[in-house]
Amino acid sequence: MGFKSWSVALLGEVDVPAERREAISAARRKHFRGLAPLAAGHSLLAAVVLTVAFWSEPTMPIVFVWCYSSAVLVFMRIRDSWRDADKDDTRTDNRIGRYTLASGAVWGLIITALMASSGPEHQLLLGALTASVLCVGALLHSSFPTASLGYSLLVGGGAIA
Repeated sequence: MGFKSWSVALLGEVDVPAERREAISAARRKHFRGLAPLAAGHSLLAAVVLTVAFWSEPTMPIVFVWCYSSAVLVFMRIRDSWRDADKDDTRTDNRIGRYTLASGAVWGLIITALMASSGPEHQLLLGALTASVLCVGALLHSSFPTASLGYSLLVGGGAIA
């Protein structure tokens, strides 16, 4: 009994019969596509809240980066929710996983920059927004547990860095 992988150690492993794997994968992708507009709306709302909160602060350029990144990630999520809806395969799953990790890395970097450059009066707001980014991201990517774990670790790492 050796060590297989971190995802198996942390998330466990389920034995899925070969004849059901494709149906389960298609259901995972459908679930992801259905939640993408919700995550996109959340990202835009977070950008608006941060813009209002930091409008007259010296950290506004970093908030602008957050808002711009939100817009890009919103576009990517909505595009992915409509893209290749009829073409479901392992490549699509891998692409969703890569985008999930890239999204987590972007959020983690921006959260790190905001935490480092803002004053104590914004720590509560940033903490609440970080928690909401974690929750919505975990919900959106829940059908891809390894990607969801990576996303959460990247965003959480950004908050505590």
